[in-house]
Amino acid sequence: MNNNFKEEFIKSCSFSRLVGASVVVIKGNDIKFSDSYGYSDFENKIATTPDTIYRIASISKIIVAMAIMKLVEDNKIHINDDIQDILGFSIRNPKYPDIPITIKMLMTQTSSITDGFINDDELFDDEEIKGYNGVNGTHLKVSLEDLLIPEKSKYWTSSTFSDYEPGSKFIYSNFGCGILACIVEKVSNKLFTDFVRDTILLPLDTDASFRPGDIINKEKAANIYLPEHSSNSYKISRDFASFVENFYPVFPLGENYRGPAGGLFISTIDLSKVMICLMNDGVYKDKVILKKSTVEMMLQTHWFGNSDDDSYKAKGLQMRILDKYPGILLRGHTGSAYGVISYMFFNKETKTGICYVTNGGFYAKNESLMMDCQESTLNSFVKEYIKTDEMFHEFIFYIGKDYGILNGRKIIFPKTVFEENNDYYIPAESLSEGLSVVPKVDDGFISISKNKRGVFFGMRSPGLKNIDNVYLLPFKYVVDTLKIKYEKIDDQIIIRY
Repeated sequence: MNNNFKEEFIKSCSFSRLVGASVVVIKGNDIKFSDSYGYSDFENKIATTPDTIYRIASISKIIVAMAIMKLVEDNKIHINDDIQDILGFSIRNPKYPDIPITIKMLMTQTSSITDGFINDDELFDDEEIKGYNGVNGTHLKVSLEDLLIPEKSKYWTSSTFSDYEPGSKFIYSNFGCGILACIVEKVSNKLFTDFVRDTILLPLDTDASFRPGDIINKEKAANIYLPEHSSNSYKISRDFASFVENFYPVFPLGENYRGPAGGLFISTIDLSKVMICLMNDGVYKDKVILKKSTVEMMLQTHWFGNSDDDSYKAKGLQMRILDKYPGILLRGHTGSAYGVISYMFFNKETKTGICYVTNGGFYAKNESLMMDCQESTLNSFVKEYIKTDEMFHEFIFYIGKDYGILNGRKIIFPKTVFEENNDYYIPAESLSEGLSVVPKVDDGFISISKNKRGVFFGMRSPGLKNIDNVYLLPFKYVVDTLKIKYEKIDDQIIIRY
């Protein structure tokens, strides 16, 4: 047991006056630390444990992505497929009727599909039940077509589609994740909840489900709380029984879009099994849950840039990529709903990760846009468990090819590397991936920083190429500026650091 991390975890819980919390730290295949704080049921003073089952909010999106990728590796779909070809009706942003919306766009949240209205200030008269945000949480029989086909039903709202061209802008969308679940149903001919249970959750030996009624050990499930400032205590936001009693009815296959974006119930111990699977190339205790190539595709950078949510700078396939710590990339997701605050993050290079959930408290948002209890525990985890001096990287790519190898992990490039003017042009996200950093886009510049050095390119800089909306950087200029050495053997470029 790491006493320093334990002390920081308890201190953080106390500072944010959490009702309860659970945390698990994994190294390789092993639990290095596991602890809990406070209560899963505040009124009855039932203590939390690592086996306490929480509704983990948006970490759920990673499991939805795993379900999609299971179908991809079975050659039943491709991430670049047009979603209307799968769902069986026309799905186009009315402002861009000729541009397909793909599975990959949904998974990178660049589809231009939004959750509809954001707050009550945007509503007029009786518009409360329009769009995904209006319908979500109800038991109304509202189809995907009702929400996605302009003017088809009274539930349509023009707010469902943004003003941005599909594929061009990151906009966080829970609805997009729900549509992914509907794609799983259409392709597998199974309910999404059953498909995930059979292909992921049961093979990982978890007591977990998107349907709370399917949880075996219901007595271990936590209530969720909000702070009651007037009484300096807590009030129940949702108890577990209410989730069971009010869960959505089973709609026809391809219409069960409500729930998947944040609705997985699972303990931190069982969630760590999902994380182990992803850290270890799809394998958990000799069980192959996903192929290595499938996990590689999920983890690599598919989008980078600016968004309305400044906490997002890069994404894999439903995988948030965090470069908060120098020399260390974390992959995973955060969650927030009803009072729950959660995250699952891991460093692939060291196969070290953390799962954390609280069921409520007096936490507050920091300047980093993370809640104080999230950030302090994550800071302590990185400090105690991830040592950059123990990390060694080897990145290999090839002139004339569209892939590279980082520490044995294959990275597919969006464009082929080519030679021009005595330099090698490589996609910005691919080079950054190889250097374990995230490229930044600010005020008309793309920049890459490493080891306290940086290289900057204006959007119209002659050293920057834009081919089909893919930015390519001059490799030699970048690494020479960053003082990074490389070796060239025939058409092979090797960086070790």
